[in-house]
Amino acid sequence: MNYPFTSVNTFLDFDTGHKVQWDIDALFSEAEPYTFTLEASETIDFSELTFSKDVGGLFFAIDDSGLKKNWFDSYYYRIKLETAAGNTYYSDVLNFNYDPALRRQYLMAAEIIRKEMVIKRFAGCPAYLLKRKNYGRINTQTVDPVSGVPMTDNADDCGVGFSGGYYTPLLVNFQKISEDHSTQLDPEGKGTKNINKISARFIGFPAIEVKDVIAIKAGAERFIITSNDPKKFPGTDIVLIQTCDMFRLPPSDSVYKIKLP
Repeated sequence: MNYPFTSVNTFLDFDTGHKVQWDIDALFSEAEPYTFTLEASETIDFSELTFSKDVGGLFFAIDDSGLKKNWFDSYYYRIKLETAAGNTYYSDVLNFNYDPALRRQYLMAAEIIRKEMVIKRFAGCPAYLLKRKNYGRINTQTVDPVSGVPMTDNADDCGVGFSGGYYTPLLVNFQKISEDHSTQLDPEGKGTKNINKISARFIGFPAIEVKDVIAIKAGAERFIITSNDPKKFPGTDIVLIQTCDMFRLPPSDSVYKIKLP
């Protein structure tokens, strides 16, 4: 993977447009703002662009050009990063020209994803994903200079350590697999505490990570992701579903300060 990119993944969606999501090395420290651009080309060297789409500082891009509605219009993707310092970086090239022998697998995966999206749209629980930042400008006033660990969550980083803390809330839908409400004695001797755990099923996009936060749209509760078990279609790198465990955060957590759309 080309530095500073640590991952770049695609999510097939022949309806609203294919998604591309990426991540940047946490040690990347060039001056912000960062500007990301999704580029597409029919040539692997990108000597001629099919199109480009500026998405600002987001962590994903949607190919809503309408050009690739089938398997016969094929091109490559890559992500361009431009920094305030005037430097430009490119991710690895993502190949959308799948071998004919593998095409059936990817078509089957795309159909499974389509059905999952329909289920979530009509029978899922609407929520917002608060995607935790893992790179950018460090809040030096709230981060320990030796360990790099945030010392407080009262600043605008909500205890994350990077300015802003989280990206703009992104609307998602999920299905509840199970829900557990219980009251337990606090191991630190602080009385009892209420446990609210939800096991949930998400589609593959956006990719969810431990410590991301889910804000239930129908209420005021916010849950932190504690585990994620993504399932890929055999023989491909396409994530079909993500099965996550999440626990309700107490109302005193600073993540409740984040305003939802």
